[in-house]
Amino acid sequence: MTFNLDRVSTGIFRRLQRPIDRYYRARHPGALARGMIRVAAPLVRRMVPVDKWSLGVHAPYWMRAASAPPVEPLPKPRRIFQFCAYRGQFSLELSLAALLAWRGHEVTIGYLPRLGSPIKPPRTDHASAGPYLASALSRIEAASRGRVRALDLSCFAGEDTSIDVAFVEDQARADTMMFSGRETMSEAEPEMIEALAYYRDMGLRAQRMARNFFASHAGAFDLALIANGMTFENAHVAHVARLFGIDLVTYEKFAFRHVRVATHGDTIFSFRDLAMLWKRRAELGFESEPFRSMAVARSQALLNERRRASVQNWAWKYQFAPNQTDEACLAAVGLKPDQPYILVCTNVPYDAGFLRLTTIFPSMRDWLIETVRYLLDQTQLTVVVRVHPGEMLHYSGREKSVTNLAAAGLSSHPRLRVIGPEEKINTYPLMQRCRAGVVFSSTAGVEMAMLGRPVLVGSKIYYADQGFTYDSVDRESYFRALSNAASKDISSERSRELAQAAQLYYYLLHFVLQQPYPYDKAEDLRRLPPHELVGSSEVRRYIDTIDLLATPLAEFPDDAAKVFGVRTRSDASTRYELVSG
Repeated sequence: MTFNLDRVSTGIFRRLQRPIDRYYRARHPGALARGMIRVAAPLVRRMVPVDKWSLGVHAPYWMRAASAPPVEPLPKPRRIFQFCAYRGQFSLELSLAALLAWRGHEVTIGYLPRLGSPIKPPRTDHASAGPYLASALSRIEAASRGRVRALDLSCFAGEDTSIDVAFVEDQARADTMMFSGRETMSEAEPEMIEALAYYRDMGLRAQRMARNFFASHAGAFDLALIANGMTFENAHVAHVARLFGIDLVTYEKFAFRHVRVATHGDTIFSFRDLAMLWKRRAELGFESEPFRSMAVARSQALLNERRRASVQNWAWKYQFAPNQTDEACLAAVGLKPDQPYILVCTNVPYDAGFLRLTTIFPSMRDWLIETVRYLLDQTQLTVVVRVHPGEMLHYSGREKSVTNLAAAGLSSHPRLRVIGPEEKINTYPLMQRCRAGVVFSSTAGVEMAMLGRPVLVGSKIYYADQGFTYDSVDRESYFRALSNAASKDISSERSRELAQAAQLYYYLLHFVLQQPYPYDKAEDLRRLPPHELVGSSEVRRYIDTIDLLATPLAEFPDDAAKVFGVRTRSDASTRYELVSG
């Protein structure tokens, strides 16, 4: 047995850290404790960074990256605003700021002194959060040689009469869905009344702070770089930044580990960058051979990984019968080999991006019930509902698709097969054999199209209107398309057209849009902190991503050709290694 000193020492430090983590679960270090933690800095740096108590040691340490020798060529320097709130986000924002400073940018981190969760009790932070964060972040400006500074935005919470009340109301409802884990909300329920009031107040405060801050810093920033931009205070700050004419860049993790997806000029799940890449796919070289054939092969291999529940690249595993044959799958569902059926694939209720998507149906629940009822009443086909396996995972929420169908009186229909989230049925044989697939906003829509099946979309999802799905603008056109799909099989020629387009789109989504990034979790920062990363050969893997995040919208189309174009990558396998390696 080989003795691994690093593994042993890491284990020792983890055991030392556990009682400290427990002690600061609901509080933060006071003045005396902060001093003791700084004295113990050589030990603390060996531990996993924890936003709730160790930022005073780790944050200045990471800022040493700003003074490291640069890697040429450097981009045009920008004045960047980042927003930060809540546990876990501080480490990620500060490490990103250190990398941006290393690339020559000036970064202002506007933060809220909040280290709890916006959806978990207690939603009011401990009184020690403000003093702790002020102290912990006070040293980063000097440590970064003036390139990174942090400002507490709560001091900008004065009066402002120009609040976007409609946005506050819409966002409060979306945030309440996240909090409650439910799509359906009755404003007569005390829990919902309290939650809506809480998130309305949060939105009003966030907009006041953002408006007052940006008004007092007019012309100070070239762009605002905000994580996600879809929920809680992040959504309001992103919205106000756009109202003030500040270039917005949002970013998020997506399907793989150690990647980031960016969107220039909008919130992340608009997938605006992807739409631009798809529109320019021929110009950027993605339609050219031999690249296109290699890209399609990589897409098909990735889809097969998904079917086999491989986590070699995927961050999540959703199939619980990875080796199930097509025949065994159909038999388990009660389908004959030649039996025509419509496959309906759900999302996790409440987690389907409702602010942008609900252009036809007010919720996924309404879409599911109305779609299934229509198919049972208006056709003679068997209807198979595959409930998203994520409904049984930790983020599943409190509303279940099986329960919704039962409450609508549909569960007992003889032509309906409902596959629960926990059932060991592989979804992909069902995709391969269905007459048509119907989705709300699930990525399964792209995957069924890759398999050559007609796919109807019940929302304004990012891959709608891209040429390989059947899209609708209202209920009438949706049900008309549903009737057409149920009445006839797709032609083999059309099937090939759909599959070819969807396969290339899948490649762009997973191997072009998703760019490599070093930090997913705090453990990554312990293993290779920013100042060590920028001095290593590994950093070259991430420079394009760092520069992409600091690119204003006006310059993004030109930079896209340099970063994403086929001419910068010799083939699909090289791209794949860069993304997932």
